Amino acid sequence: MDRRFAFAMWVLILGYPALFAWQGIDFTDTGVLLSMHQQFFSDPVSVEFRSLMWLANLINAVWLTLTESFGLVGARLGSVVGYGLCAVAANAALRRHVPQRILLPGLLLTMVLILRGGSHFLSYNALTSLFFLLSALALVRGVPAGSRLLMYVAGFLIGASVFLRLPNAVGAALALGIPFHALLCGGRLRDALPQTVRFAAGWVAGLGSVVAAILLCGHGPVVWASIVNEMGPSPTAHYDKFYVPGFMALRLVTDHAMALGLAGVVVVAVTLLSRAAAAAGVHARRVMFAFVSAGCLAFFAAFPFIYGFSVITYTWAGICYVAAGGVAAGCCGAPPELRLAAFLAALQVFLVPLGSGNGMNNAVFAVWLATPIVFLAARQAPAPRLLRRMDPRGASFAVALGISVLVVCAVYNAFVGVYRDCPNRFRLTAAVNHPMLRGIRTTPERARVLNELLAELDSRVQPNEYMIAFEHVPLLHFITRTRPYARGPWPLVKRPEVLGRALEQAELDGLPLPVVVRANGDPCSTMWPAGSAAVERSQRMRHIEGRKYMDAFLLRHAYRVAWSNEGFEILVPGGEAPDGR
Repeated sequence: MDRRFAFAMWVLILGYPALFAWQGIDFTDTGVLLSMHQQFFSDPVSVEFRSLMWLANLINAVWLTLTESFGLVGARLGSVVGYGLCAVAANAALRRHVPQRILLPGLLLTMVLILRGGSHFLSYNALTSLFFLLSALALVRGVPAGSRLLMYVAGFLIGASVFLRLPNAVGAALALGIPFHALLCGGRLRDALPQTVRFAAGWVAGLGSVVAAILLCGHGPVVWASIVNEMGPSPTAHYDKFYVPGFMALRLVTDHAMALGLAGVVVVAVTLLSRAAAAAGVHARRVMFAFVSAGCLAFFAAFPFIYGFSVITYTWAGICYVAAGGVAAGCCGAPPELRLAAFLAALQVFLVPLGSGNGMNNAVFAVWLATPIVFLAARQAPAPRLLRRMDPRGASFAVALGISVLVVCAVYNAFVGVYRDCPNRFRLTAAVNHPMLRGIRTTPERARVLNELLAELDSRVQPNEYMIAFEHVPLLHFITRTRPYARGPWPLVKRPEVLGRALEQAELDGLPLPVVVRANGDPCSTMWPAGSAAVERSQRMRHIEGRKYMDAFLLRHAYRVAWSNEGFEILVPGGEAPDGR
């Protein structure tokens, strides 16, 4: 029975990400990263933007090379593999102390929470989860055993992860698990010093190894230019307030206050439900279950997707803090190895969202260890003073109801949360006639304008030629296998002055003037291209200033519209015939 249960759970865990891999076309975030990965080996200068995520780009470039014939579906299968490896790593870290009937449902719930909008690609967030989990696994196994090698490996993985995303440098704090375990075992802090030193040596070696690989590949100037352009002083740096240090510090405080506050609300709600359930009959419990579930679904249906799901994410992050912190403090009478795992789980929930403009929403990528520990704590922990008013006769019902509502609402969000495509999956049935989009379905309107554009581009631009995809359509570079002219596939995301310098440098380098594809309306809209003429373009200051540089470039070279449909325009330089010949 246990084997059949484990097999069924693993089928669900590994199969769930594949359910959404074939629906929706996002032109923006998916496109910018995939086009960078596509040009990583052949022309890294053309994708200088975000080259500081060098290791993530390398891993994805290798994956795209292996799955090139599958196009966008192949890229999305990368996320299936990546999250599957995360589940395997979390299982390996906890299986000695957490029963499979608790551990595997916890991993499945984590997968459901993460894939709230479906599979996209093997993102730097997914890779961050994997590297942090592997480091935690090395610590959980290596610290109690006194393994020198595993301490080095744990540090190496965190050091290397800095080039998945720079804020991962804070992952060095996972080394706090070493002195924590020493204190649990009755030792002194100085007893943890040798292992901590090995972790630090591994961290330096991991960081240094990636730097050495960058230099050996000849990508050093590109990565350095990316760091300077994206992180250096800039008169327009304040345009994106989410990355201003003061705003991020304030958000850190408010996010955690909200997460813990929502967790408190859940504790009170579960306590009240337990008392009500204990006094109710079977029929009344069923009515209660239906009423609470319907109310929660109505809430998420009434609010925009991102805000509705934020409530789930923040609440679950707060619960993970409380449960993992309680287990680490010894509330369950857990052995030192499990207490160490719980400590690292809580630490990951804190560390992974740091430096992200999404704030605590990114905590979902950090709950692989924490979610099964929440389930374990709910089943085994003695009730603390706050919960002593919970009626034990209704506690199981209340906890089951809470988890069921969480799962149902998360699945609902995954169903309607198609990223930047129509939220009605029943309308995502139309195919696009292009090898790179084989197997992908979108709305008939989006498929039509894209089919028309790609058919026209076949005679105007060839793979490895330069092109500008403007405004928010970097996926076109991936589909057509073209090189970005402005050293980045998504011009408006660059700092405006950096975009201006990139255009000027391309002209100075004598690059042939590219075909320009410009979207009508805003492809970020879930309903695009419906009503494109009425859809306003983004009014963010960075985009407004960036358009000035692009408009000046088009004017300077007398670009004119050579072809258009409802969704796109193709512009060619003044000296080129309208038919592209």
